[in-house]
Amino acid sequence: MPEALDTIRRNLKYVRMRNSQEFRRVERKANGLRMAKRFSVPDEPGSRVAIMMLFIPGLAHNGRDGYESFEQDACELVAQATATGREPVLRMRASVADFAEVMTDPTVASVVVRGFGSFSAVSTPLWQGRDVPYGMLDWRILAGMADHLKLGSFVMRTCASLSREFNPPLPFGVVSSHRNIHAAVGRIVNVVGLRDEQNALIRPITHTDVLTYRDIKEQFPLQRERHVPAIVPDTAYLAARALYLHRHDPWESVPRPTPIDTSTIPGFSLRS
Repeated sequence: MPEALDTIRRNLKYVRMRNSQEFRRVERKANGLRMAKRFSVPDEPGSRVAIMMLFIPGLAHNGRDGYESFEQDACELVAQATATGREPVLRMRASVADFAEVMTDPTVASVVVRGFGSFSAVSTPLWQGRDVPYGMLDWRILAGMADHLKLGSFVMRTCASLSREFNPPLPFGVVSSHRNIHAAVGRIVNVVGLRDEQNALIRPITHTDVLTYRDIKEQFPLQRERHVPAIVPDTAYLAARALYLHRHDPWESVPRPTPIDTSTIPGFSLRS
């Protein structure tokens, strides 16, 4: 037991250092795009909105997660975009390649994502098709795809739990203003259609235009379970959680994600 805890603590220390380094890289790239004025078209009538539907059969638990609910959501989102004069770009069963295409298309001003994920990542099929392997497309990978910043909104119709030691929003490195990110922060949601009551939980995540590392740590801290008191340090909580999950895996029957190979993504870069 002591050896396992020591290993977990060392891993957490490494993760914290890596998070800081990766954040600085993404931050520098985004600031470089701002300085170079590399933006999408404005979000206005005539602009395009990408509607990314990320259905993973193995992650669906009930009817509200089923493919039919994704179809309903897509139909209503397309109708909403059309009614406001936007051109919808619908991607059912959107893949990693679909995200890469949208992140390099400046005619797409806004993005809507429906799927299974957290505040910082979303489960994404590795390629187009039914029942294909999926990977966790996180804030770092999405930022590496972008060659400009979106001037419109990025709406996350996904769960937005703050399960990590460091929780940047998924679109941190792809939008011009972080006030344009909408999510149900800290919530587990299953939103089906635009009349669903849970839509009210999806709102702007911050009043800050450009979030810093400190802003993210303060505004989106690690979300604890089982009413763990604040006096317990994050490192101790994460170590205990990791040890528990190592011995009692509640997701044993759920298909595991496959690492996303960023070397296969055209133009992927975190350089400013």
